[in-house]
Amino acid sequence: MPFDIGIGIILSIAFAHFFGIDLSWVLVMFGVLVSLGPDIIDGLPRLKTMFSENAHKHRDGAHYPLYYIIAGSIIVSLVLPWGLAGVFLFVLISVIHFLHDCIGVGWGIRMFYPFSKKYFKFFSPDLDLHNKRVSTYISTEKIISIWTKADVQKINHIHGRKDWITWYYFKQSAGYVEWTVFLIGIWLLFVNI
Repeated sequence: MPFDIGIGIILSIAFAHFFGIDLSWVLVMFGVLVSLGPDIIDGLPRLKTMFSENAHKHRDGAHYPLYYIIAGSIIVSLVLPWGLAGVFLFVLISVIHFLHDCIGVGWGIRMFYPFSKKYFKFFSPDLDLHNKRVSTYISTEKIISIWTKADVQKINHIHGRKDWITWYYFKQSAGYVEWTVFLIGIWLLFVNI
């Protein structure tokens, strides 16, 4: 989540500079909300499980990139004043969000839903080979993992963590990358606004 916020800020600033649009709090908030959008839409109804080992269950619905990007692009083009440039920003931030959800914490997303109901995750330990909890969720053991819903449930049963927030964001190197991107975004925001 810190990564998403940082990317939303950074890309909003880059967007303003590249397209010659005034950088405003509205633009920055748009970038942050787009970056957090799938998590907000899918997470709020499942708030009870968001802080448990079942947090991966929030990655349905708005975490279907084809639906989210097409519907969001139409809404952005009709509602916001930035035209196709705004749609470009929405698509770019959304794609980065979905790629980020396929790396690191969690069991990936259904990247090609409705054409495929399988979950895709990049740079994962070979969780099928590990019968006990792994020490990291990022590895070069498997460049791409493709799982069914049953696979994800089985993997989560073995590898899911109730303490995933503190473990991932404060005890793993990937968490430090998240916080670094967030802090760079905050720094750029105060330098540019």
